[in-house]
Amino acid sequence: MDTPSESEHVDWQKVHDFFLVVLHASVTDAARARGVSRTAIYKSLRELERQLDTPLFQLPTGSQIPTEEGQLVFTAAKALQDAIAAVQAARRRPNAAALSTQVEILAAQLLVVSKRLKRKKL
Repeated sequence: MDTPSESEHVDWQKVHDFFLVVLHASVTDAARARGVSRTAIYKSLRELERQLDTPLFQLPTGSQIPTEEGQLVFTAAKALQDAIAAVQAARRRPNAAALSTQVEILAAQLLVVSKRLKRKKL
């Protein structure tokens, strides 16, 4: 698996903020769910778009409809959220094989999304 360089590092909290905005279809509701201000969410979204070098929401500004690239990021974030839930469930009922499978699936999904985003930039 490719290891991202320091310049390609993505702040997962910002990805989670983006995920919450799309999930709630509202910056206000995402901020409330996270317990931060709307300003903090907007700042996080701007920084994530800068890190990924792509807009994540369709224009006009303020729309919570993701772009094609935004949908890819949302899909990856959802896969990560699902994998975390699976890890938490597996900890409650130990089954190393199931946990290993979930982690492998997550890694494959994130790799596919990463490659799609890279291809979009080329």
